[in-house]
Parts: sequence; C-alpha cells; structure tokens
Amino acid sequence: MFLLKIFRLFFKMVFGRFFHEKKILLILTSGLGNTIMTIPLLTELRRLIPNYKITVVGSKSNISLITDNRKLYDKAYSYDGNKKLMTFLLELLVSKKYNDQISFIDFYKYIIIPYSCDRWSAVLKKIGLAKNIIYVKTRNEAIIENANNVEYEEGKNELELNLSAVKYLTDKDIKIDIPRLIVSEEEKEKAVDYLEKNNVDKSKMIIIHGGFAKSGTIKAIPLKMIEQIIEHFSDKYEFILLSGPDEKYFLEKNDFSKIKNRLKIFDNISDIKILAAVLSCAKLLISADTGPSHIAAAAGIPVISIFGPTDNKRCIPLGGLSKSVRVIKNEKCDCLNCWDLNGNRGCPFERKCLNSIPDKDVINTILELLDSHIVKS
Repeated sequence: MFLLKIFRLFFKMVFGRFFHEKKILLILTSGLGNTIMTIPLLTELRRLIPNYKITVVGSKSNISLITDNRKLYDKAYSYDGNKKLMTFLLELLVSKKYNDQISFIDFYKYIIIPYSCDRWSAVLKKIGLAKNIIYVKTRNEAIIENANNVEYEEGKNELELNLSAVKYLTDKDIKIDIPRLIVSEEEKEKAVDYLEKNNVDKSKMIIIHGGFAKSGTIKAIPLKMIEQIIEHFSDKYEFILLSGPDEKYFLEKNDFSKIKNRLKIFDNISDIKILAAVLSCAKLLISADTGPSHIAAAAGIPVISIFGPTDNKRCIPLGGLSKSVRVIKNEKCDCLNCWDLNGNRGCPFERKCLNSIPDKDVINTILELLDSHIVKS
C-alpha cells in the first residue's frame, strides 16, 4: 500500500504540472472565526473564476463550518484535531486511516493560505504541490519566501484582507457579502432537544463565552464583569456559560461562587455544527474575541464582542458589516492591540485594557440590543 501511494504521488507530481491550470487549493489551518471569515473568499473565487476546481483542506472543525456551502468548492479534506498540516501530509503516506484522502496531494496552479499561521507553508511550493503560493498577511510580519505575499493594509479587517487574494488573482471588482453559516433543520432539532434536556427556556437564553484558556486568559472577559451582567439581568433571562476544558480549568481555579448558582454551564458540546445551532437559539451572545462570536454572528445572532489586546478593526465578527454586532473596547487605554507582539504570554499591566472597561458600558450595550428589533422576541 505504501509503495502504491508513493507511485501515485510521483505520477501526479510529474504529470500534474501539465494539467494544473484550473486547480486551486485553499488551506484552512487557523481558528474557527478565521474560517468563517474565509467564506466570502470562496464565494468570490467561485463567482469570478467558476471554471477552476477548488479544493479545501483543514481540521475537521474548520471544514464542518463550510460543508453546507457545498456549492463553493469541489472537494474538501479534513484531518483530526489540532494537528499541523505537515503532520497530516506525512500521515497520508503511512496511515491507512487516510487512504481516501490521498487524492488531496495534487499539483495546483494556486495555493491560497489565508491568515498569518503556519509560516512554513510555502514549503508546499518547494516540494512541488503548486506553481504559485498566495499568502494573505493579516498583520505586519516578515515576508514569506517562495510565496506571493498579499500585503497587510492597516485598518482593514480580515474579511477584506482575505478578499484581497481574489483581487490579486483576478484583478476584478470584488463584492463584499456578509458570511453566513447555514444551520440545517436537523441540527436545529438537535439543539432544541439539547436545551430541553437541560431545562433551558431558549426564549430567555443569553449565552456568555468568557474566552478562558489554560495557556492564558489575556483575551478573556473579566470575571467581575460577568458577575455584574448576571446580577443585572438574571431576573429576566437565563444565562448559559459556554465552556470547554479550558474554561472548566479556569473556573475550578477561580472563585465564581457569586454566580455559580445563577447560570448553567454547557461544557459537553463537541460538534461544531450543533454548537452553531445552540447559539442560533439564543437571544444574544456576549463573548471575548473568540471563535464562537464569529459562529454566532454568521448564524444571525446578535453578538456583543468584548475586545482588549486584539485589534477589533481587524478581528470584528462579520468584518463589521452587520448591525447585529457590537464591539466594546476601552479605546483610551494606552497599551491596546498588544496581541500581535505578546500573544497569550501574559500581561504586565494586569489586563488594564479589559479590566478598565466600565460595567455600565456593557450593561447599556446589552440593554440597547435587547430593546432593538435586532434581537428576536
């Protein structure tokens, strides 16, 4: 089997160069929100160069977010969990588990790599997978050798930066549409069943995603802010804390006894599409700059996104095109947008950018959204 795979790959690498003219590979190796912001890129590729065959590769979670937009691509290949793409490439050769995925290895005219991740990815050109690598830079960073770098432009959001790759390819006028996540009726039914089993009245449900992580909480909503939100609104609404292993670890290490009995914790939703369906049932999501904020916004749910160290102009859900997304940020803080420099390595200023946001700003924004026609009754 191994020798057969090697032969097939060798055949493709030798002869694929003569038949690559209309093949594009899009690599999705970044976060869930980044994938949502890639949907308009796929839409415009399909609209402007419909005769190209588009292949997408990424983690299972990322691919699941585009499966219902099947008309936007021809083939999709996924790998498990948080593996690096290079690990996946190696396993294609040696693992029977990926026998059906081997045809991903092909020769493409273009490989598009949106988002500043996997800097080694230009090696794909060196090993003969593509004639051209198009690398979309979403921050000021080093030039990637052996790639066509689409330069970062200050003030543009990630959705616009992605679309600049299409402009680079086609030199045609680009349409900017709001990315939409399609939630099927079956997924909606599963979400409703899940809420009923947990005794949640979806007509009163507000979801909070704190953004806590074992590796650091630099982007997370301050716990005292969550306490104030629940204190103010818990008489009328049911609060859900969306949680994963990282959030559980954080809550176990911190005292949240003031609110523990006034909310429910959802910590067992592993299917991304069911998560999207649950989010679509909520009246509102209050979130740090995390993947669920992008998923909820794309599913049509009002979102309050609380920013601190990350750049809200670049990272705002739906590229700032939707009136249902509100951003809260202390613009007067003198150390904003440090994420590109420090990542999740900690903050020497005790997260001043987030802890200095007045509670009343958050409360008033929630009231504004709840009183508007945007929130479903």
